[in-house]
Amino acid sequence: MTRTSEAAEPLHAALVRTIAADPQPAALCTPPGESAGDEAAERLLAAVAAQAQGHRYTLHLDFTTDNAAKALALAAALADGMSLLRPEVDAYTARLSVPGTPDEPKPVFCAATGPEGALCGDFYDHPGRHAEAGINGLRWGEGDGTRG
Repeated sequence: MTRTSEAAEPLHAALVRTIAADPQPAALCTPPGESAGDEAAERLLAAVAAQAQGHRYTLHLDFTTDNAAKALALAAALADGMSLLRPEVDAYTARLSVPGTPDEPKPVFCAATGPEGALCGDFYDHPGRHAEAGINGLRWGEGDGTRG
């Protein structure tokens, strides 16, 4: 028996509640080879997502560096580290405000969407092609997408 990960428990619980409310949802009870229709599957997924949605919170950290480039690099490292330690933390939503404009934070990461659902892991407003994080991450720009 597989144990549900701590991060997946709210989604699992929402799915159980949804199925308990409708023990035979069309999307799950269709014989193999037949389609229940996209609407049934979408309704089931929407119901699960609605129950699993929590409230989003924001953590603000203050730190001191010599310049804006170091601040951006430190913010990126902190966001990456927190997302590795806690899967529910989304590193790509990290924002950084500069001295004097705390109410106007700028994104830390580009997060441009590319082919195959890739997200650019480079710094925000970077020059040139986009690059997914990782050694074998997708690289794209100017109409193409290549791995590695």
